[in-house]
Amino acid sequence: MCIRDRYQRRVRGSCTAFTMLSVVLLALALPSLGTQPYHELFHSQTLDHFDPSSSSVWPHRYLLNNNSWDGRNPLSNGCKGPILLYTGNEGDITAFWDSNGFMIEELAPKWGGLLVFPEERYYGKSLPFGARSFEPRNLRFLTTAQVLEDIVEIIALVKQQYQAQNCPVIAFGGSYGGTLTALLRAAHPSTVAGGLAASSELGYYDVERWSEHGVDEFTFEDIVIRDYQSAHPQCVDSILQVSQALEQAEPKTVVDTLHLCTTHALNPHQSSMLTYALENFPQMVLYACHDKSIACHEKSFERHDESLRVRLSRVTLFSRITPIRSHQCQPSL
Repeated sequence: MCIRDRYQRRVRGSCTAFTMLSVVLLALALPSLGTQPYHELFHSQTLDHFDPSSSSVWPHRYLLNNNSWDGRNPLSNGCKGPILLYTGNEGDITAFWDSNGFMIEELAPKWGGLLVFPEERYYGKSLPFGARSFEPRNLRFLTTAQVLEDIVEIIALVKQQYQAQNCPVIAFGGSYGGTLTALLRAAHPSTVAGGLAASSELGYYDVERWSEHGVDEFTFEDIVIRDYQSAHPQCVDSILQVSQALEQAEPKTVVDTLHLCTTHALNPHQSSMLTYALENFPQMVLYACHDKSIACHEKSFERHDESLRVRLSRVTLFSRITPIRSHQCQPSL
């Protein structure tokens, strides 16, 4: 969140209200008990799904667990159990496995599901060009359309290997992964029988109908700011003042204060790490709200004579323990 300048805000399609989607997102995205082992597998994935003349492939990693796929809850068509597919996010897939107790420890055992977690291309070990993957000329293959086709190919592979052609695939995802889930279901209804898309930004792609959804490019940040203002009228001003202090400080001071390894972490602004973290606090803290704010009584945000480290700690402490709720969630898109 860039509180300093409204027009530098990023478009995000999530919401901090306490809704069912938020509960699902919490289960999908926050640390939990996803400790069951998985098979780390690699598939010779098509590089360009939209060029019939291309035969280039690359090693695509995916995680698979069939511990619960034992026929404990067979379907009427003879299928041993559904295929539970996680549509991934922009990161190492093992991190999302480790934090996904909702699918691994709840859904798979209950429904006898086969768990499949494809990794998104250009992340983790799924690098189409190895060490050269991030060269500009090679990044042209990093598109949502290519990612969706990667997933479809993985599904076909798994169904063939496990003789599960008649087993339905149910997709799950949160945030960008939620958008992938929704797009996958829309683009490939014969491949994916259903999907649970938590906190998806899908509606933002439909720019021409923003007014119908009651959103604009600032909706998410407006909700975040409103949350902090509802917690205490001086909270946003406090964050603004500390952000300005970060911008005015010497780069080395900021690096030392935040325990960073290098000044490269300060891009695009010296205050970016702070404001980005605070943008997520309302959503994260929602599930552990207190009856009252301890920090509100300290009035620590009114002090300007303390060190940068102390001021930062007071602002983040204030933000983390203040009960924050959205009373007006943005509509589902």
